[in-house]
Amino acid sequence: MRKLNTHDVFALTRLINATKIKETFRTELEEIANGNRFVLDPQKDGMTIIFALMSAMAEAGAEQAFYNFVSGPFEMSPKEIEEQPPEKTLEMLGQIADIEEWKSFFRRAANFSAIKTAKQ
Repeated sequence: MRKLNTHDVFALTRLINATKIKETFRTELEEIANGNRFVLDPQKDGMTIIFALMSAMAEAGAEQAFYNFVSGPFEMSPKEIEEQPPEKTLEMLGQIADIEEWKSFFRRAANFSAIKTAKQ
């Protein structure tokens, strides 16, 4: 398993666009992009995040975008990820990067996504 890299920012942006999750978390993403907030607060946003992510992942194209996003760091094909047990996928997600790296990654991805949206 490898750490996150630049390519993953683009894959995450495609996942965000495929899930339309950005609309659900627009305020939070703007706060992250502006440096006012570093991550979504699990205590404050926990159930909202869980239900929003579950709903978002049901969007057409989101499942494949997820497999494509994690296939790089997992060093597996999207098909291998699709066919493995869900608990294995969750375990692997936890191993991709430490929390500080995730904070930085999502902050930069949110900034990139905000720039892309502003140009459209």
